[in-house]
Amino acid sequence: MGFTHFRSRLLLIVAALFLAIAFLAYHKLGEKTEGLSEKHRSENSLTYTLSPKTAVGLDAAGQKGALPGDKTRLSGKSHKRAEQDTQLAELLKLASQSPSDAIAEVLNMAPGSLQRRAMAIVFDQWAKQDPAAAGTWILQNKTMPQQLLTTASIALAKQWSTSAPENALQWSGSYFKQTDDHGAFQNAIISWTRQDPAAAGQHIAAYSYGETPDYLATMEFVNIYAQQNLEAAMQWVETNTPQDLQPDAQLAIIDRLARKDPARATEYVMRSDNLENIESNLDALLLQWTNTDINAATEWVNNSLSPEHRDQAYIQLAEITRDQEPALAIQYAQALGDDNYRQTVTKDILSDWRDQNRGAADQWISENFNNIDTSILIDIGYSSEVSTEP
Repeated sequence: MGFTHFRSRLLLIVAALFLAIAFLAYHKLGEKTEGLSEKHRSENSLTYTLSPKTAVGLDAAGQKGALPGDKTRLSGKSHKRAEQDTQLAELLKLASQSPSDAIAEVLNMAPGSLQRRAMAIVFDQWAKQDPAAAGTWILQNKTMPQQLLTTASIALAKQWSTSAPENALQWSGSYFKQTDDHGAFQNAIISWTRQDPAAAGQHIAAYSYGETPDYLATMEFVNIYAQQNLEAAMQWVETNTPQDLQPDAQLAIIDRLARKDPARATEYVMRSDNLENIESNLDALLLQWTNTDINAATEWVNNSLSPEHRDQAYIQLAEITRDQEPALAIQYAQALGDDNYRQTVTKDILSDWRDQNRGAADQWISENFNNIDTSILIDIGYSSEVSTEP
């Protein structure tokens, strides 16, 4: 009883203290707001002159901006970026005076994107002044970190290509052979082709850098040239591409043709001198054509190809559609003339479909049960589920 009475008194004391504190706080708040003009007051103390959503987006001047915390973070990022820009500008100035000193500074920087940017700036500048010396330095310092080596060689090759593309490509080819790093060589080809495709094509046709560089040079050139001047690129491939590179070069042409004019692409694929590459060419044609008009592509396959080539096309169409439209892919598979192909492709598609969406696949099977070979259903593990079917 005594403890209960004591607790009651204690609660009354706490309540009285709370009321006193609340009164004082209210009184001070009234003093602070007395000096405010009427236009800054709201009739309801719980309403906002601006909605909270809008207020968040305004700064102290009433302009849209970030929250104070965001401003601090943005200010910090901007300050850091400004410091980096200043550092890179000073490095560029040093590179124009003493490239070796500039490189020494770059190598002393912490590894990361800023260091790679700095290395690119130094070698871009050095390539403007003395690209041969820059190239010599790289070949004599191939033991530096690979990312920096690649960055330096690409920056040199790109800038050098603007003034002396043949020299740039020859240096890049030598660098490629010594390091197996293709970046500089690839960028030199791209840069030269974009600025003077006729000269670049003439050089590539006449000069060999080795099996792998020659392949890379040919394919990069044809891909870019076909975007610039498709007719000229087709002629170049026919005249200048070595026989062993013809299949891949034709794929680049077909890819561009199928985007612009599928009918011409089909003529190109079916040309007698291209028939030896018809399987890969059909794949390239249909892969692109089905993106724009799968019905037209299917009609052409049905009406224009020999049975052997038609089966090849059906297999490609089934492969293209199996992930997004498995029911359509099965139709292509079922159209195959070769029994083994038909069984194998249909089984693979149904098996994958059941793995990804068993309900939809089994629904399709139940609706098309009489059109599916029983051995396929057994192979995919469906037979036990349909053994009671009439």
